[in-house]
Amino acid sequence: MKRKPMNVVDRAKFCRDVAILNDDSEETIEILWDFQSDSSIFFTAKIPISEWATGTLIMLGKLKYEENVTEDMDYILRVYKDFKKEYEKGNLEL
Repeated sequence: MKRKPMNVVDRAKFCRDVAILNDDSEETIEILWDFQSDSSIFFTAKIPISEWATGTLIMLGKLKYEENVTEDMDYILRVYKDFKKEYEKGNLEL
């Protein structure tokens, strides 16, 4: 199945939403693996999409944190966990 192209903001939102919703469907995981080679920078945090995708895969248990520690990974995981808390409280719409 051909996927609709996503701009950098949509790719970042996709990673965030997957992390919040724990979507580990086969199609979603395939997209995240593809994003791991995406060097596009999500401008608000100045972090490449590949790092956001890696953080999402860690949240889903598909990658180990210890094997993927980068300068930004703690920040990414903290952002995802904070977004998830706000979503669960009903303060964040996806």
